[in-house]
Amino acid sequence: MKEFTFAFFVSIFKKHWWKIVTFTLVVMIIAAAITHFLIPKKYSSSVNFYVVNVNTDLDYTQAAYLSAAEYLINDYVEIIKGDTLLGHVSDRLAEDGYEDITPDKLRKMITNTSTADTSVFTVSVTHTDKKLAYRTAQILAEIAPSEVTDIAKPADATGKRAAANVLTVLKSMQKSGDFDLEEIPSELEILQHLNDQGMATERLDCIAVLKSPVEATTHDSPNIITNTLLSGIIAAVISYAFFLLFSILAATIVTEEDVKTMLKYPVLGAIPHWEAKR
Repeated sequence: MKEFTFAFFVSIFKKHWWKIVTFTLVVMIIAAAITHFLIPKKYSSSVNFYVVNVNTDLDYTQAAYLSAAEYLINDYVEIIKGDTLLGHVSDRLAEDGYEDITPDKLRKMITNTSTADTSVFTVSVTHTDKKLAYRTAQILAEIAPSEVTDIAKPADATGKRAAANVLTVLKSMQKSGDFDLEEIPSELEILQHLNDQGMATERLDCIAVLKSPVEATTHDSPNIITNTLLSGIIAAVISYAFFLLFSILAATIVTEEDVKTMLKYPVLGAIPHWEAKR
């Protein structure tokens, strides 16, 4: 058996380098052709949202707000990926001619990322049809703020908060003598009045659009450079390993013929070997 030294490994490459390089180049060309012509290209359009600070007592830079925003982002993303909101997106897409895009298919098209220490998160839509990806992102930007708010904060809760605030102000004014009112209406009566006047329906959305989507001009995947280089590396390793293994096996001396072939010297003697028969 040959001794495994660094020089031995280098000698294997020197002996077979042109075969290794040729095989690697052929594999890289094939990989590039497959990536370019056979693998479907995928395009993405993204919309950036940010969590609206509905608590004016907390500044956007405060740790308490940022910590709460991180939890809210997870909740809002789950709402966006839910059947209710995606069902509305599917209906809008059907009006545009995409009748086979179900909520399940939309869910597989959507991915999300968030930026650390901020209240910003990104919803991306990826598909082989770049116009479909862009239109879906557009619809999400249009309906997500109101739809998320409807689910996360029902309208009656907004009205009740408004009525409670009005009642608190009336009691404070009566107590201070700034407001002369014999009987303060109940919270329910205030709520009814606000609803009748259309004043309790205005509310602040949970999320707002920070950056609207744009139609993709280049595909995101597959990456032809990455696939080609990765294929070349794998091909080079495999081809070198093949010639290395071949050289190791060829370096094993078993018979007199192996000695004559490898050393080019005549055999002067051999140790006899036999097996006893029982």
